[in-house]
Amino acid sequence: MERRKFLLATVGSLWSLREMLAQTTATFGTVVPWLSPQSGPFLICVGSFRGEQARELAQQFAHFVQQHYRLRTYLFSRSEEERRRQEQELQRLRELYGANQRFRRVRIEDEYAVLVGDFRSWDDARRELERIKKLPPPEGIPLPVLFIVRQERGNVPGAPPDKVTGEYAKYNPFRYAFVVPNPLAPKPAPAQPKNWDPAWADLNRNNPYSLLRCPKRYTLLVKAFQAPMLITGLRGAPPVLNTNTPRPAALDAQVEKELRRLEQILGWKPDAAALQAHNLCEVLRHPSLNYEAYVLHTKEASLVTVGSFDRTDDPNAAQLRQLLAGKTIGVVKLSDNPSFLLVPRPE
Repeated sequence: MERRKFLLATVGSLWSLREMLAQTTATFGTVVPWLSPQSGPFLICVGSFRGEQARELAQQFAHFVQQHYRLRTYLFSRSEEERRRQEQELQRLRELYGANQRFRRVRIEDEYAVLVGDFRSWDDARRELERIKKLPPPEGIPLPVLFIVRQERGNVPGAPPDKVTGEYAKYNPFRYAFVVPNPLAPKPAPAQPKNWDPAWADLNRNNPYSLLRCPKRYTLLVKAFQAPMLITGLRGAPPVLNTNTPRPAALDAQVEKELRRLEQILGWKPDAAALQAHNLCEVLRHPSLNYEAYVLHTKEASLVTVGSFDRTDDPNAAQLRQLLAGKTIGVVKLSDNPSFLLVPRPE
């Protein structure tokens, strides 16, 4: 009886061990999964390969990382993502201009990245990155060979080198690893204002393009500017990084001049988001484009909208959405999916 109990316990232990090994193989097996939106918000890119053999090399490298360092590894095809976006854009153009129209297709070279995850925060990924950067070069993976040049100069300072020597060193991709957000994770929704904030009346009282004067119930949100942000300069001004309290010395002279001009119009000190929204609205309203554009300044952001509609199923609204989706105005790219926005009214 005791022997039978011992055998049953042994069989049970072996079965549990088998299940544990199966789970381990599924996690760190020979099959490297493809990146998905569920692969965590942050990852570490440990390698990237381009060319005809990019996929094979990326798989070999991913297997090495997975098996030797027991890290959760993913493959991501940058080229496939670019091709998917190109097909979406071509489909949009066909729907807009007709299926018989021909459009230029850009050749996209194969490119695959090897990512390590899943990290719930940027700090967690940074801590692991410090360890990964110290790993030795992978063995058995075809990698570039670097030639490190060493110059030996004569006794005269600044004289040309008397002798140039060097040595070959194997490229170590781990040294150049870096943290990246998950490119497939859902993007945060653009800022949607609540029904009404009393501060909006003061912020938009002198706004010449105020959304509060939109005559109808709905409009299309095409761009949201939130601080801190980068002024890309619709009028050719160089980029300027904006903060909540920018120093005038850090601003370009042209941008500073436009900020002062806008301050005189609005009656309050604008930030980069307000200036960018104002300039974009001016360009959209220019006779060359002639869009019915509006701006709504809030405490958190400045929103740019186009059009006015009584209902969301207005055929003109659907046509305008297709026309503006992903459109580039100057150097500013509009939303890929303009959404309906209820025009705010005082409660």
